[in-house]
Amino acid sequence: MRDMTPRTMYGSVDLAPLLRTLQGDTGMRVPSWEKPAAIAALTDMGLGVEQIAALVHMSGTDTTEAVRKYKQARHTHQVVERAVIGHAIWIARSQAKLRERTKAANAKARAKRLAERVLVDGHWFHPRAPHGTNTGYNGFGCRCRGPEGCHEAHMQAQRDRRAAS
Repeated sequence: MRDMTPRTMYGSVDLAPLLRTLQGDTGMRVPSWEKPAAIAALTDMGLGVEQIAALVHMSGTDTTEAVRKYKQARHTHQVVERAVIGHAIWIARSQAKLRERTKAANAKARAKRLAERVLVDGHWFHPRAPHGTNTGYNGFGCRCRGPEGCHEAHMQAQRDRRAAS
């Protein structure tokens, strides 16, 4: 075993003294607060109920009940963990579908806005565009004053508003 202090759902436990007990050292007693973690770690190592009972100084029926509770809790934890991971995957997939639908709807709306433009004096003009703004130029494709004139008129209007306040 690589790690002599495994972490369990009940906390960490030092297994070295317990495993020395298997070699014949009888002076070690497991503290009561460390018993659930020891039972969990020893169960995961594959030890039988009798061996675990001898190591943690519990009766066979108490050890059997503790091992049963641990296995049930571990199974419940795994089921919940799988459910949480599955839910996260489901959320990611649903958000991806929503993004695809949103992109498709935005593309359709943009195509409709661009189709509403008319050609006036060699420039595209959109009747509903906020003229002189970046939104009018980029979102509606309105070129009523040409590319630089649109932006420049909007920036000048912003400067005038700031100067007036």
